[in-house]
Amino acid sequence: SDWRPGFNVSVRHFKELFSFGINLLGIRILEFFNVRSDDFLIGYFLGPVALGYYTVAYKLLLIMLQLLTTVTVKVALPTFSRLQEKPERMRQGFYQVTQLTSLISFPMFLGMATLAPELVPVLFGKQWIPSIPVMQILAFIGILISVNHFTSTVIMAMGKPSWMLKLSCISSVINVVGFAIAVRWGIAAVAAVYVIRGYLLSPLHFLAVQKLIRIQLKPYLSQLLAPIVGSIGMVVIIVGTKYYLHSLLNMFALLTVCVLIGILIYGIIVFMIAPKLLQQALNIASSSFTKST
Repeated sequence: SDWRPGFNVSVRHFKELFSFGINLLGIRILEFFNVRSDDFLIGYFLGPVALGYYTVAYKLLLIMLQLLTTVTVKVALPTFSRLQEKPERMRQGFYQVTQLTSLISFPMFLGMATLAPELVPVLFGKQWIPSIPVMQILAFIGILISVNHFTSTVIMAMGKPSWMLKLSCISSVINVVGFAIAVRWGIAAVAAVYVIRGYLLSPLHFLAVQKLIRIQLKPYLSQLLAPIVGSIGMVVIIVGTKYYLHSLLNMFALLTVCVLIGILIYGIIVFMIAPKLLQQALNIASSSFTKST
């Protein structure tokens, strides 16, 4: 290339990039406090053993969220950005990606909460049993985060990082204050504060997206109907299966049977409620598998 870097700077472009980048930097800093403040307070007040129990549950939550949302969010951001001037198409895309994500995240996290008493000993050993209540509580924030990832994506794609910075600031302040108060009651109380804060602030995310692309509450909630009903039915069957088979099978076998039955029941219920949605999800999974091979 015959181009060489120089000292010529476009002030106009610098201002555009800086106004976006400085907000993004603020968001990342606040996210650090969101993620680490609970660890710091638990470690300081309750000691390393309690922190270890909390970390095992929290790490599993993060792994599941990364598997579920990392790739889709990276694809959704540039896609939504290209649709800034087409709010109707962005709105439909937002509804679709929310529905498809909830189709996976709802049964995954509710299944984690239901099967945590078997999951923890099988994956980590019986010495980590105190992590079970924390894992069960954090499963409910996993559901919310997986769906709210796309409200954040829309806000960023519409060029409103300052809105996300304000939401992150509110979240961080409530988290730190809540964790500091709850830590005296143990790690489960800290996890509960995390979940409660998330659901209390969730309407703010919805209102922000509603203002940007005019989404409506009823159509938005309708995207979640099949996953919610299917997940509830799945949980009921898994609980019944555990009740009748816990004395007949070892823990690994019981976990395997419950997972297989849960997947089957969930698939049947979703097929009965929304067969086109299930077919669409299977087509996407099949296409992704074909491309990867």
